[in-house]
Amino acid sequence: MTSAEVHSNLKKLEAEVHYFLAHMDVLMLKPESPERGQAIAGLCNKLDMANQIAARFGLGQQRIGGKLRKVKR
Repeated sequence: MTSAEVHSNLKKLEAEVHYFLAHMDVLMLKPESPERGQAIAGLCNKLDMANQIAARFGLGQQRIGGKLRKVKR
């Protein structure tokens, strides 16, 4: 993987983290409700997916059994 590809993947992850934090700030101002809980869960799933993509395509690793392991290409 080239440094440009790594940089690109890191930029995408940074954007996802920024999106997550901005939206989480807004959600935390709302009163507690099932809808708020669902929205938070949806944001967490989106962030987890971005993290998995960064690990796989940015680092060449995958989380298996709680540990990062090298992906066979």
